Amino acid sequence: MGMNDQPSGDASTRRFIKLRQGDQGAVGRWIVAILLTIGTLTLLISMVDTSALAARARLLDWSWTLGSFGFVSLGVVCRALRLQWLTRTAGNGPSLKSWTYVASVHQLLFTTLPSGLGDIGFPVLVARTSRIPVTRGALLLIVYRLQDFALLLATLSFALAANSQFISARIVFLTIGVFGAAISLAVTVRFLQRLAAICSQRLRPLEHRRLIGKFVRAIEALDSPAAKREADCDVTIESRLLLALLTAATWACAVGNYSCLFRFAGLPLPMTHLMLIVGGLNLCGALAAFAIGGIGIGETALTGLLFALGHPMAEAVSVSLIVRPAALISILMMSGIMAGLCVSPHGQAEEVKSREDGCPIHTTK
Repeated sequence: MGMNDQPSGDASTRRFIKLRQGDQGAVGRWIVAILLTIGTLTLLISMVDTSALAARARLLDWSWTLGSFGFVSLGVVCRALRLQWLTRTAGNGPSLKSWTYVASVHQLLFTTLPSGLGDIGFPVLVARTSRIPVTRGALLLIVYRLQDFALLLATLSFALAANSQFISARIVFLTIGVFGAAISLAVTVRFLQRLAAICSQRLRPLEHRRLIGKFVRAIEALDSPAAKREADCDVTIESRLLLALLTAATWACAVGNYSCLFRFAGLPLPMTHLMLIVGGLNLCGALAAFAIGGIGIGETALTGLLFALGHPMAEAVSVSLIVRPAALISILMMSGIMAGLCVSPHGQAEEVKSREDGCPIHTTK
């Protein structure tokens, strides 16, 4: 090997080592996910009262599963409408069919894969389905998830206010709920760019540290000239309200889904309790994302919420072991069906090339 070949060999070796390190990291995440799923599920099963579970199984009303299927399907459509509205341009952009496929597949991946891999793959899924660049897909995901988080925070806060016995606590929770609703209206790409600029300035003195340096470079990409060109479209208050309403409708479908599933399990719950459960379960999703399908963690969290709402532990455990798996099956089945319905005869979702000079993500100046 000549002297001129050495740099190339070193570069290849470094790329190989980096690839192997990435593979080891992925394997590690899967090991953690499997152990976490097995551990939490084993803990919950050890608490099961078999007689209470058998009695609960005899109360199942299968007709309510149809309502669950309907709410899951409607929720996917609401998510698709949000994505279409966030990315629509003047007379050009991916169709609702394309976004329904994206929303369905994303929900399938996010529900089943550990460590939030479903969200990590979202920009690539968007790029392959609608030909929107990966960077724009990443911005879309951030706005999309921040809107979800803000509405979930509002939902949980309003539910806590409704269930609180103290006026001072109600005032605090109502204030947080209003704040969450306001944030859902304010979240835009321009908002993210301003936040990125602030974070970049604050963290720049620590940029020599490897992880912080990577984070700084990532958030600087949000405030790059290319990203700023994507923030040249104004969004009216009417558009923001529509997006907030669609986000609220998405989570209203989630509440309706759990309402049907609790009735399926023979335990109808009031609306405020359902809001508290949906808000609590999904805000705990950051931890559940490290388990396969959230199995184990989701059931444990639901058991804790039901127990906190005054249900006996035996009833809480038995209902959780029925409702959570039923919710998982309903989501996977209907998301898979809707994704299949949106695939063209050629085996791929409809692709619409967005304009390169357009503004694919609604923002505000």
